[in-house]
Amino acid sequence: MSSKLHDNQKPSLGAVWQVTRFFSHIMARSSNIPSSSPLPPPSSPPPSELSSSPSSLPTSPSPSRSASHDSNQSRARSPSPAPSSSSSGHSSEQPSEQHPASTKGMFYKARDFTLFGCTFQNVQHVGHPKTVLERLAEHILVGSRFEIVGEDAPLCHHQTRLHIIKTAGEFYLPPRSKKIFWLSGPAGVGKTAIMRSIARSEGQRIGATIFFSKANERTDSHRFVQTIAYQLAVQIPAYQQIVADKLAADPMLLGGGTKELFKKLIEMPFRNLNDLGNDGPWMILIDGLDECDGEGAQREIVEMIGAFVHQYPASSLVWIIASRAENSLRVAFSQQVVNSNCHRERIEIDTPEARREVEIYLESEFNRIRSAFADQFSSPQSWPTRRQFNDLAKSASGLFLLASTASRFIGDSSVGNPTNQLTILLSAIKNGGVTSGKESPLSPLHNVYSQILSSTSRETFISVTRRILGCCRLLPRNTIHTTSFALSCNFLGIAQHDAYSSLQRLHSVLDVPSPTDAAVKEMKILHSSFYEFLENQSVAQDYYVGRQDAGVDIVRCSFRILQEANRGAGPLPQSSKITLTWQHPDRLENAREMLLNTAYDGFRLLAIVDNVPDQLSSSLLAEADFSKLDCYLNPSVKTTVHKARRNHPVFFEWLIEKWKAKPDNFKDTVKELSLWKVRTHSIRIDRAVIHFRFTLEGKNVVVRPRVYSGCEDIRRKFNGESLESFKQILRDRRFDSPATKVQMWGRDRRKSCLLFQCDGARAGDKTVVKEIFFIPYLGSSSAAED
Repeated sequence: MSSKLHDNQKPSLGAVWQVTRFFSHIMARSSNIPSSSPLPPPSSPPPSELSSSPSSLPTSPSPSRSASHDSNQSRARSPSPAPSSSSSGHSSEQPSEQHPASTKGMFYKARDFTLFGCTFQNVQHVGHPKTVLERLAEHILVGSRFEIVGEDAPLCHHQTRLHIIKTAGEFYLPPRSKKIFWLSGPAGVGKTAIMRSIARSEGQRIGATIFFSKANERTDSHRFVQTIAYQLAVQIPAYQQIVADKLAADPMLLGGGTKELFKKLIEMPFRNLNDLGNDGPWMILIDGLDECDGEGAQREIVEMIGAFVHQYPASSLVWIIASRAENSLRVAFSQQVVNSNCHRERIEIDTPEARREVEIYLESEFNRIRSAFADQFSSPQSWPTRRQFNDLAKSASGLFLLASTASRFIGDSSVGNPTNQLTILLSAIKNGGVTSGKESPLSPLHNVYSQILSSTSRETFISVTRRILGCCRLLPRNTIHTTSFALSCNFLGIAQHDAYSSLQRLHSVLDVPSPTDAAVKEMKILHSSFYEFLENQSVAQDYYVGRQDAGVDIVRCSFRILQEANRGAGPLPQSSKITLTWQHPDRLENAREMLLNTAYDGFRLLAIVDNVPDQLSSSLLAEADFSKLDCYLNPSVKTTVHKARRNHPVFFEWLIEKWKAKPDNFKDTVKELSLWKVRTHSIRIDRAVIHFRFTLEGKNVVVRPRVYSGCEDIRRKFNGESLESFKQILRDRRFDSPATKVQMWGRDRRKSCLLFQCDGARAGDKTVVKEIFFIPYLGSSSAAED
């Protein structure tokens, strides 16, 4: 079968349509595919959807096609071979892998025909062109609008957050006349509920809303501008036409960068209030900016908005942004171009106002739950009890996330027993969020904390963050001295840059002082539930901060500081020798002295922290200068008369008991000898000897220390007596109890001491319960007579 057309013939459109349908029959027959509708008569005009311009094959896509179809565009741009004057109709049975069905021509699988001198017409199916809204919709963050203003979205209680919601509706008016409203606050204070309430309150003035959320996988900053543009185009016809014109001129526009899109779709159309003939102003609500993907993208958004409102103050757009006050965002909002046009509202936790509003919310929720389960309460006012309500309100302490989590758990309709649920919840709160065999009622709160902590690398958390959290939690409770964030970091040996870097993503749960305030302010948690989470290993898991580990770390750091202060031959510690990792030029000496005092208290934990590993005790003490072991203790231990307490023993008393309980742990450090073999002339005259007398006074045992030394500076500092007076006491004890055993501590004979305890009865005074002696000693176990 063949068909021939002469070169000088110019077929009509109807003829072209006939030829096209004729080839369709050929293709159908060769592929065993039933033929379509009968050929129209020659007089029938071609269908309107067919293009009839004579041309070669197309080299670019139709403007109506979406710019997102990259693969089709790539193929469309590639040059097509020119048709030859003769074409063989034989084709392979196997389709080429490089040419999917959508690109196969009319002769695909046709055979046994020849064409001579043909004129081909470009016939292309254009289809229904997409509207500008359809094209924008392909690039938006789905759910951003309805997550805020949907019917089921939680809102603020009508009696709470009134000031913030009112201010959000007026901040752009005189006298403030700002264009940016930054609502910041810690995690869980209800920022999203406030934003939803603003959206509901302002109604027709809301131009667009965008809600970033890691939990809902809405974090793509590249869709930020398109999402706003889509919602504005829905409401402003003139703006919709502007976007349509821009897309017609540049079909690839929506695939551009964020800055380019912001300039072309936001900045240029909204430069002035009346450019679009709209009433304005239009509010743009951006919630959860801190959950946008990457700190760089977050800063870019703030900087773009700040530059826009600064350059075009008459614009009809005003911006309300809600986020946690992470460090990167605080820096971005502090830039002059942003700060000068920004009104700030900070939501605090655990303030009287926050606690009152949470109580209002809880009362409302309990009323709702009682109504929903009315058949379970004979008297509506009998549940919950006042104590239960107060315990829950106290635990919430102004944190709306905890209050709303509690409400959902108590009123869970799938359980249907709010009385039992409240009991379980209060028990879980008391136990740090743990319930036996069940998911914790506080799981939503714990999930938020886990998500926040996951933004810090595991290596950084273990080496720096965990140590700071543990120290700032435990150290202030175990020292009588004032602590600060800078002091804690110096105490831990952590440099300023490492400290701030490790905490930069945790400002939503921590109050971290600025560098200018770090020397006088402590780092604090924003809500007690965060430490309760950290200290419960079953819920915190990889983010567990144990008190025992923190105590051990404090002991190690205290020992390091005391070692530095006691370097050299001097009899007294010198704070000037302590190394600082965080320099304060105007506070250097004061900082070192404070560190030394704090180290005294921290080292004391070695004797009182539960379950301190024996290996730690022995390894630290093996490195100590035992001739100056008294210098590792607060100087008050040498002069202060105090009641004996079992849980806080005298350090030397604890050391003797530690050795008696497990002598093998100190076999390389301690040697035992008879008191009779102690040589009084080997007692060091340049150190402090301490004699502790435990006397019974009434029902109490009182510890009375006394210092003896051959060094005048030591005697003057501690109101001591001469060393000769002590030697006489020692001779008397040796004569009364020659078999008394003495422990000599220290591997280096120049850094040794003697420790021993005498029974009070042997001292010849019935009011004396016992005596403990600490004697710096030039170590030798050889016997000698005085």
